[in-house]
Amino acid sequence: MIEIPEKINMAQFYLDRNLELNRADKTAVYCKDKTYSYTQLVSFSNKVGNFLKTLGVEVEDRVLMVINDSPEFVASWYGIIKIGAVATDVYSYLRAKDYEYFLNYTRAKVVIVDADALPRMESVLGNSKYLKHVVVIGGSGTDYLSFEKMVEVASDDLEIEQTHADDVALWKFTSGSTGQPKGVQLTHRNSLFNYHTYGRQVLGLEPDDIVLTVPKMFFGYARDIAMVYGFGSGAAVVLFPERTRAEGIFDYIEKFRPTVLVNVPTMINSM
Repeated sequence: MIEIPEKINMAQFYLDRNLELNRADKTAVYCKDKTYSYTQLVSFSNKVGNFLKTLGVEVEDRVLMVINDSPEFVASWYGIIKIGAVATDVYSYLRAKDYEYFLNYTRAKVVIVDADALPRMESVLGNSKYLKHVVVIGGSGTDYLSFEKMVEVASDDLEIEQTHADDVALWKFTSGSTGQPKGVQLTHRNSLFNYHTYGRQVLGLEPDDIVLTVPKMFFGYARDIAMVYGFGSGAAVVLFPERTRAEGIFDYIEKFRPTVLVNVPTMINSM
């Protein structure tokens, strides 16, 4: 019988709990030639949570993420959930009309977007009556808010929202194969139950595991195994911002020696 507390925040369980389990200095993320410890990710996500609060993001508000796989993705996703808001994330290589749909569908007050994805969505930013702030990663030369500057001045001391287990934590979008993608609302309880069953009992992830994923983090299959169930088990994840190529996967396997490869049939065939 899996018992999940009625008051629990999944971000605190998956990420911050590692500090209590003596994993503070353990590597949580490998990205390019840099590593990030659990302490660094906790601090980073706290800063994101605090600057989102200054922008008026409240409990149950949706925040839209259009971010390549990176520590910024991890910190934003967890920072959103830490303040009781709802993380919604989509692929960073969509068309303008797709981003217009997601902005209006989520009614996001804030969108966090990578600078290289901004040109694909900039023309539709004014088509959402709900959007109030655009935060750009790596976009210091734009007219929008700078992610880096907001992180720099934000405090890393964050009071985590003590959400109920049945509060919505994130939306996972369907593929859109039967029409427009739909947001599937998942609660903190949903995620934690899946972690205890699939993450622990099936995958058996451990702190010495290193997870490399073929799909990008916006895809729940990859995100959950890597930076959710993986972090919940004290494991590390390999992130890379560029599009996935078979040659690149082989390079990352050689460089990082992952113990878990999250794959899909098309890439298996290509490899």
